[in-house]
Amino acid sequence: MHEFCNAEYFESDILRAEDEKISKYSEMLNNERYFLNGLIRYLKPKKMLEVGVAGGGSSAIMLNATRDIDDSILFSVDYLDKYWIDSNKKTGFVITDYFPEFADRYKLYTGGDVSKHIEKVGNGVELTLLDTTHMHPTETLNFLCILPFLNTNSWVVLHDISLHFFNEKSLACKYLYGHVVSENKISPTSDFSHSFSNIGTFQVTDLTHQCIENVFMSLTIPWIGWDDNWILSDDFHDIDIIIKKYYDSSLYKIFKDSVCFQSKMQEQWKKVPNSEKIERALYVINPKLCLKIKKSIQRNERIKNMILRYL
Repeated sequence: MHEFCNAEYFESDILRAEDEKISKYSEMLNNERYFLNGLIRYLKPKKMLEVGVAGGGSSAIMLNATRDIDDSILFSVDYLDKYWIDSNKKTGFVITDYFPEFADRYKLYTGGDVSKHIEKVGNGVELTLLDTTHMHPTETLNFLCILPFLNTNSWVVLHDISLHFFNEKSLACKYLYGHVVSENKISPTSDFSHSFSNIGTFQVTDLTHQCIENVFMSLTIPWIGWDDNWILSDDFHDIDIIIKKYYDSSLYKIFKDSVCFQSKMQEQWKKVPNSEKIERALYVINPKLCLKIKKSIQRNERIKNMILRYL
């Protein structure tokens, strides 16, 4: 077990002093914030990357944890220009509104996938927080796009690795945490009612690079919640450019074959009747409720037609 396996308890005072301002907009639980803070206080990275910003609560934790580390900088990337919970606020507003003293150490890129911005971030990233949509394959593709820019022996933090207990579609971080190979994988004690932590970190080592095919192969697991036109979008084009440029042809082929496979799966899904899609979705959420609704609809053809008319 690594010496900072309980890093959430290390030098916590530096976070406690600002936690009242941060916790209001943080999407992390107490132990998750303290784990991230403690890890950074222990590693003392000078170049950090955050993928998935939202209001900027995690950005504040990372910048606050490096406030006394000379020349430290945080590069943050978010797909959206506006805070996803409140469109009246900009992405990362927590820094501009509550921590303006960090502005000179904070570089925020918004609009587009991380693949669009990663070359501007450049090499030498020592610590990364990856916390985006949580629907597979988003975090896996994010990781593959940033890996060529991470230092060997750098650390990657994944948030919401147990979110699938509450939302069955949120498996992306769990898949990545499970498929990536590393001699060092660490998670703190849990704030959940079950024993599984919702945050974890792993070290990028030579073995991670040697076994990266393992992560590429996870792209064959069915993709969830994607837009019909995503594969044809500029976002996916940016991903394709990075994968092709920074990985060998055999790995790029796995990527392209996976895309082809997922496209065919999507086409088959489009042919499934809407009534069957509803039934499948309800069954996943609540099997007993699904059966009750199904029987009710079968008894009332008028209700059935009304529902289908609005799909």
